[in-house]
Amino acid sequence: MRARTLVTDLTDLVLGRACLQCQIPGRPLCELCLEDARGLGALVDLPVGLLDLRVGHALPYRGLGSDLVLAYKERGNRALADALGVLLADAVSIVVTDISTAGPRHWALIPIPGHRRPERGFAALDAIAAGARRELRRQGTAVTIQPLLELTTRHRPMKQLDRRERWRSVTGSMSVRATQIRPHDMVGYIVIDDVVTTGATLKEADRALRAAGVLVHGFAAVALTAAPGA
Repeated sequence: MRARTLVTDLTDLVLGRACLQCQIPGRPLCELCLEDARGLGALVDLPVGLLDLRVGHALPYRGLGSDLVLAYKERGNRALADALGVLLADAVSIVVTDISTAGPRHWALIPIPGHRRPERGFAALDAIAAGARRELRRQGTAVTIQPLLELTTRHRPMKQLDRRERWRSVTGSMSVRATQIRPHDMVGYIVIDDVVTTGATLKEADRALRAAGVLVHGFAAVALTAAPGA
């Protein structure tokens, strides 16, 4: 057993944590429930304006999917980062598999930049992305995390906005950190997020990256709220 896993398990037991799904004491998502959750992902063509964005996701944002994300982001259960990272890795793998075997040899994950909300106290996507990188590397996939995007304007948390407000507030809200742009033909760029709802944020990320000469190969998220035609 890896030292990291052993320490985490001992910490969970000491703090009296239990699996969100089966309530067995220990990890916030036990190995059996995590394995049950895996394999539920899919690749969806999400209509976003005049474009269809191909989004790989691990879970629908309902039931377990929403329970995990809310427990992690809103209730501060940071111990869920590893499990969410594994699920995000699955979503990335779905995207990678969809691309020709003659495609990129190396993959760069580009996180959606988040608002550092004082009441949350941490950048929620960072730890999930790190967990996804560990899992993908364990599987033999060459991957790095490249935080190319930054917010140029601020808006209220997206969950507080309706569909029209999301589109209006997110348009033009991102740019690329110029000093970090190193596009390479053999690198495939995948934009990642924790939850996708309308796809407006992904579209804005794609716009900003393309304007800087970075071709996005796909999009991946832990959970997907939206459905085709929604």
